[in-house]
Amino acid sequence: MRQHVNRLGANSTSECLLWGSITGRLAAEYAEKKKDRANSVAHNKIQSEEKRIFDGIFRGRGQVNPYDVRKEFTELMDVKASIFRNENDLIEGLKKVRELYKSLWKHVDDRAKEYNTNFINVMEIDSLLRIGEIIIVGALNRRESRGAHYRTDYPNRDDVNFLKHTLAYFKCDNEPHFSWHPVTLTRYLPFERKY
Repeated sequence: MRQHVNRLGANSTSECLLWGSITGRLAAEYAEKKKDRANSVAHNKIQSEEKRIFDGIFRGRGQVNPYDVRKEFTELMDVKASIFRNENDLIEGLKKVRELYKSLWKHVDDRAKEYNTNFINVMEIDSLLRIGEIIIVGALNRRESRGAHYRTDYPNRDDVNFLKHTLAYFKCDNEPHFSWHPVTLTRYLPFERKY
């Protein structure tokens, strides 16, 4: 089956849907092949994450409205980490995202154990803030412009230093850690996008 998608996925809902489907299928195939390693996650890490979610969020206490935090985060990412970015805005955005994450929004007003959309929404905010941090730190580390990622302070593409995929991980310290993976060039060689 042949699939075509828009190259600038940052602006295309159809691309997100198509690649989301492809990625989900490939992730499921990968997990199926590696299921014998499924128990390799340390039990204390699982307990720590359960404690963070249920004690820290579901039963959490806070005076800040989580939905206000979500709105502020969305506006912040639009201003400080949009397609056109620069180091100063990214640094300011990162500082603010980290402040928002530490603010007292981690609480759920609805204590229902089933069909609790309030809990789901607050967990989504938790994920948004963590992903926002990854996006900003990743953009700071990539000092070039490529595709839908444009650094006004680094307007040129840099294949020598950045023809590689950025990989992000959260480790024990709850800080994003980054590594790189080489790009496999196939039939089409990269070329600079001109507007």
